[in-house]
Amino acid sequence: KRWLSDTLITQIGLWYAPSQTQLFFTYFQKHGFSVEDLIESWLAKQNTNDIYPFFRDRLTIPIRDQLGNVIAFGARALQKDQEPKYLNSSESIIYDKSSTLYGIDHLKQWVKEHKSIIIVEGYFDVIALQQANRENAVATCGTSLTQQHISTLKRYSDTIYFLFDNDSAGSSATLRGLAIAYAQGVYPKVINLTPTPLPLTGSILSEMGSHELEGADRDSDGHPSLKGEGTRMRYKDIDEFVRNSTQADEDIQHLVNHATDGFSRAIHHYQNNYDTNSPIERQKSLNGLFDLIHAVSSLSTQNLFIEQLAHSFRIDYTLLISQYKQYIKNEKKVFWPR
Repeated sequence: KRWLSDTLITQIGLWYAPSQTQLFFTYFQKHGFSVEDLIESWLAKQNTNDIYPFFRDRLTIPIRDQLGNVIAFGARALQKDQEPKYLNSSESIIYDKSSTLYGIDHLKQWVKEHKSIIIVEGYFDVIALQQANRENAVATCGTSLTQQHISTLKRYSDTIYFLFDNDSAGSSATLRGLAIAYAQGVYPKVINLTPTPLPLTGSILSEMGSHELEGADRDSDGHPSLKGEGTRMRYKDIDEFVRNSTQADEDIQHLVNHATDGFSRAIHHYQNNYDTNSPIERQKSLNGLFDLIHAVSSLSTQNLFIEQLAHSFRIDYTLLISQYKQYIKNEKKVFWPR
């Protein structure tokens, strides 16, 4: 369903973990691996009565370190009723989820070309971007973004984009990620999967009839584009976006060009998810943004964000900064998105 090229499948190292136990062990024994080797590497597990493959009837994805060495596996379910959907190797001496990033082995080569890093949610989001010739993407391995992740990525580039799923969980991941990045002096931009305007190219065009195209708005290059909430194409993640575009590289570049400042996106999130005309919900919104500002390591940037917040919420700056200082003094808590 994902239409990956044979070249990319080979490059990534995707392989099928069979459901037949004997087939699994026979394959590895033929290649010189003992049962003890498989248990030690978490490819097999042992209970009181049996030894069995850890990954069964799944598509497995090798997870590599910065030097390209395979240190773990992620595995996706192939059956609808198969749980969990994703299964990851257990942590080990060489595999720490809090510091490991899927796709990190490509960064050194490709970040020089793209001059940036895109952080996405999952393995197949990274793979989708690779299919679109964007090999500067990474994803966490079944865990939230951590300080160690950002610290690692800063060594490659401090120009970072967030591109998480187009749902409430993705919004929460964006807010958490911004707080973690701000604490280390990194200020990511956020890529929106439904920007205005989005050029209508490739298979995106096929989703609209000729009468819609005739009346469509045009971008600066004369291409038909989408404007207005009623006609935007909404994709749940970048994987779906790429699969619905035959000119994915160009369309992704358009998304990158229209990425928004992280704090502006946070303001947008709260204004769209809370009734800011309600005193209670307005205060909840401000508190959430105060938490995010408090995560910023630079006092001058904190002040800049407070000015931006005062303008967006139409609050006197002096009043707002007084309220911010009082809130932080009273709460003294770790950032958590509301």
